[in-house]
Parts: sequence; structure tokens; C-alpha cells
Amino acid sequence: MDQIYHRAKGHPDTGLDPARLDDTGRTKYNSFEGLSALSESSSIEIDINLLADGEIVVTHHKNLGVSQTSMENMSFDDVADVSKREADVNTPTFSEVLWLALDRGYKLVVEMKASGPGKCAELADKAADTMESFYEDAEADIKLRKGYGEDVISQAEWKEAWRREYRDQVVGTAVMSSFSVEALDQIKARQQQSFAKNSDSLFADAQVDFGWPDYPNRNDEMRISESIYDHIGISREEWAQRIERGDPMLGGDWIIAGAQLAASHGYDSFSTHINAITTQELVEKVKELGVKLYVFGVNTPNERNRMEEFGVDAVLAEHL
Repeated sequence: MDQIYHRAKGHPDTGLDPARLDDTGRTKYNSFEGLSALSESSSIEIDINLLADGEIVVTHHKNLGVSQTSMENMSFDDVADVSKREADVNTPTFSEVLWLALDRGYKLVVEMKASGPGKCAELADKAADTMESFYEDAEADIKLRKGYGEDVISQAEWKEAWRREYRDQVVGTAVMSSFSVEALDQIKARQQQSFAKNSDSLFADAQVDFGWPDYPNRNDEMRISESIYDHIGISREEWAQRIERGDPMLGGDWIIAGAQLAASHGYDSFSTHINAITTQELVEKVKELGVKLYVFGVNTPNERNRMEEFGVDAVLAEHL
């Protein structure tokens, strides 16, 4: 079972100025200092957001003390200034983190966050642009670093070496995740376009993960996923009635509805909060649908051990 550092929060691998750490001695959320200090080959979850100037930034609106909508109306310089002033950390762009992940062997779970489904789909489209450019540049960069110039290796020989030795290293850099069906469907559409243009497309092989709130009321608080009732075919009102009745199967049914939606859209994995994962039987039902199961909010050894016993594929943790 994989363990993923939620929002890049974890134990540093290298010495940092204590001012760069929180009061538990762990790296600060979504900061360049935190990301660059974690152990090589770590699995890390980050949040990306689309700003008013078109830049994709790695941060969380709660770290800035503002709403999601307010942050989206800021420029990158505004966000960087607030992060430096409030937390004394440097805020990275999505592109910078992709290169850092390649250099340190990180596997990224990239959560696309926005104030609504439409905004998240726009973010997904721009994130796809960034990913495609990164993959192309990464191949060229590795070729250069390995000294494979035209006088050393032919293009055909390089492509063979690339597929054999380096391709998986780059394509494994990121899993694209969101609570928005619109965003993930946009990623899938872009992947199909990418594959059609290039049979060796890296972006087409990136994994896609569907986030799911652990209960219907939580979903109602998250505008990013407000459209999912249309997708699962069960109305907001019907779920409210079931909650009022105290339906004992509500939790399991809600999670299975999300996992079925993930499977029907061809997503690779499904993630939800530990509060929703109450039995091994529920885990087995999710995985029978053909999707991997990631669980976030896992913050004690006992919780981690229980999820491992249940058979989940990965946990996202902040305090382990």
C-alpha cells in the first residue's frame, strides 16, 4: 500500500531552517521548500489552481486565508506575496513542481481545485497544456543530460532507449485528480487527442483519479462537484430524505455510487475520506468495479494499518 504526503506535508529529508517547518517539525503545505525537502521517490499530493493571470499555482486557498473564488481573482505575484508574508514560504508554479518531481523521482497526485465545475474544466485544459509541454521538454532534457547527441546516437536508437529506460520515469510523474467530473472528462478528452496525434504520447498514459466527498452534505458544500447528482441519477432531495430516515446503508451506497461513476467514465482510481471507509466489504465492492481506491485523511498508524488490512491501494496522510 502506497503512502502519499497530502499537500506535500511530511517529514523533511534534508535540514531546513526551523522557520520553514510547522510546529510539528513537518514541511509546510504546498511550499517549494517543503516539496524540495521530502525524501527522493516520495509520493506527494499537491493542489493546483488557475489564477487571474493564467498561471497555474500550487497552493490551497486556506493557506492564504481567503476563499477559493478570491484566490482565483489574484495574480501569481499576489499569491506569492501573501504566502511569503503569512507563512514565510515560496509558492511554486505547477511547471516548477513537475520539474522538481522529475529530478527527485517524486510521484505526484495533482488535485485540480476550483470554485465550480466550469472553472475546473478550464484549469484542466491549461494543466493538460502544461503537462504535454513538460513531457516533450523532459524527453529532450534527459537526452541532453545523458549526452545522446546526434553524433552519438541516431533518432531511432534514442527512441528505443527512451522507451526502454526513461519513458516510465517521466510518465509516472503525475496522477491527475479532481472532485469535478467536468475537469477529469476534459483531461480524458485531451488524452485522446494527444494519443491520436502521437502513438508514443506520454500525456495519454497519465493516470486519472476521481475524488468523492465522504457524505452528501459535504458534497453540497463543495461547488466544484455540484453537478454530480446529474451524473449518478439520484437527486439531492432523495439523498436528504435518506439521511433524515437514518438509512444504515447510506454511507456504503453513497460511496458505491461514486465508484460506479468513476468506473463508467474510465477513471483509473477513486478516492474518498477515511470516514467513509468503514468495512473491508465496502473496499472490495469498490475494487470489483475496476478502479483503485485511495483514502485521504489517514493520520494515525492505527488508521493506516486498518486501511492496509482492508486492502486499499494508497493512503494520503499529513501527520504520519
